[in-house]
Amino acid sequence: MKSLSLYLASCVASLLAITASNAQELITFDDLVLQTYGEPIPNRYAGLEWDNFGVLDPQSYPGDPVGYLNGMVSPRHVAFPAYVGSFDGPTTGGFRLSGNVFDLNSAYLTAAWNDGLQVEVLGFVSGELTYSSAFTLDTTGPTLVNFNYLGIDTVKFSSQGGIPHGNPGGGGFGMVIDNLVVTIPEPSSISLFLFGASFIGYGMAKRGLRHKKLP
Repeated sequence: MKSLSLYLASCVASLLAITASNAQELITFDDLVLQTYGEPIPNRYAGLEWDNFGVLDPQSYPGDPVGYLNGMVSPRHVAFPAYVGSFDGPTTGGFRLSGNVFDLNSAYLTAAWNDGLQVEVLGFVSGELTYSSAFTLDTTGPTLVNFNYLGIDTVKFSSQGGIPHGNPGGGGFGMVIDNLVVTIPEPSSISLFLFGASFIGYGMAKRGLRHKKLP
């Protein structure tokens, strides 16, 4: 019985390790196929529902604002929240996981046009604000931000302010996002864990009955 218990513990640890290793996802946006230099992120990309978020190839972006290219961590695409109302207005965008929660772990953020760009990132659960962070970004290079927003279902990004870096096209409140890391539950791994635990438990019970002495 002792050896079976040790075997059970080993199996449970292995199944938990499988679940943990499969849950975290790096979203680079590099696998998206662009018809033009930039377009909206397709809904359900990476399992998420995207709202007012675009993706572009900064190496072919007209006007060459320095922040898009400097913010590219892995070639060749970056994401960005879109402008609201007009080019001179604030940018805002977000994503959510319908019917479930996820963790917003980290991302590389860069200002596209303005140095000193003011960025706010909000995390929600069922419409209730749970996390809020503010950052100041420049166009010169990406900033790794470790959010550690746990168990949220929606995240929203917004940016405004700052001073034009000196791009030929002028200034703007655009923000660049690359190499986003989230943790999304993996139903297949969870099912595997539950099935394995149930199967091993059944085996232990059956063995116990087989060795039970008759009165």
